[in-house]
Amino acid sequence: MSELTEIYIDTGKRDYSGTGKNRHTTTYVDLIKNYALLPLAFTELVSARGKEIRPARDLKALAAYWAEFGHLSSYEVYFSMTAVPSMLVTKTGAKTVGAISKYGAAAKPGTFVLLPMLRYDKDKFTEKKGEKQFWTKAALSFGNQLVSDMLQIDLALTSERETTPEPAWANSEDYRIATERGLEAAVSAKSEEIEKLQVERSQLAIRLERERSLRRLLYANGSELEDAILEGLSLFGLKAERYKDTESDFDSVFVWNGKRFLGEAEGKDTKPINIDKMSQLERNLSEDFARDDVQEHAQGILFGNAYRLQAPAERADYFTDKCLSAAKRAQIALIRTSDLFFAAKHMKESGDADFARRCVEAIVAARGTIVAFPSAPSHRAPTESKTVGDDPKTTT
Repeated sequence: MSELTEIYIDTGKRDYSGTGKNRHTTTYVDLIKNYALLPLAFTELVSARGKEIRPARDLKALAAYWAEFGHLSSYEVYFSMTAVPSMLVTKTGAKTVGAISKYGAAAKPGTFVLLPMLRYDKDKFTEKKGEKQFWTKAALSFGNQLVSDMLQIDLALTSERETTPEPAWANSEDYRIATERGLEAAVSAKSEEIEKLQVERSQLAIRLERERSLRRLLYANGSELEDAILEGLSLFGLKAERYKDTESDFDSVFVWNGKRFLGEAEGKDTKPINIDKMSQLERNLSEDFARDDVQEHAQGILFGNAYRLQAPAERADYFTDKCLSAAKRAQIALIRTSDLFFAAKHMKESGDADFARRCVEAIVAARGTIVAFPSAPSHRAPTESKTVGDDPKTTT
């Protein structure tokens, strides 16, 4: 239980204004206390410092830990919670500085063990040999004891009945049962198997998250939406990427048959894409053309994820009338990111090169209109008609 502090956290919300050198990003933050990360309801939480601590009751699961490390503990906060009894309190005032709090549903219970800070002389725990630093024997002994006590606390708290944690001396050879070694070896072997399976599971979870990333075309905004757009375009064989230098910052740029395309992306929670993003795209196109290495105007593409918090089938028009009018005047292609998703999904599942080519051609051809991607061929087998009984006219 470290000192109570207030910190600013990034909410993830952004506002953008301007473009190029004049582009500004407003980042929204919230002020929170460091204890906000705990799913616990403190009725009191106060910063205070001291080393005078005493047990408030039989420590049970904490007994071995406190016997070993109590003299190295000091409090930086005292606190209270409804229906959570004190385990450790200040010597003066009996303020709670240590407790055991149950939380969670009955089907998946958990426990928070709230302890005063553990302080030790780090300089005595390390030694230098040449340029490298090593733990001392005292440090290793301290660490092993700490791990042992923590595991015993866990064992006591997760047991169906209350148990007293085993003190270190009870684990000596004088008291060990002959069959323990074999069981310990079996537990160790199973632990290694579990660790390997956990690694495999983590790798599969990473792969799964990558596979899911394309779905952000349906609901994301900001950089997540931009990433999903780049992934979708890459499935059509386009080498699309962001462009950023000291003067320009564009969401997506790619070349097809010698023609450059420049895109901007926008997601709206409950509204259509309006003229503001179209105006930014037009400024970007002008800024891009002004560069020394560019000889002709790029074709603009506006990617819109309107009404992103609704299912695609329930959404209204993605672009305002003014946005559609401006797109027609400037010959800018409009892409609904949900349309891009279904086309990219088919490519990811089929690898259909001809379909990919037709998708790119649809993007290139859409000057001032909404891109109409080709319909993905169905993979479902047609339903056969089967005669029922003796009547050939009756079918299913």
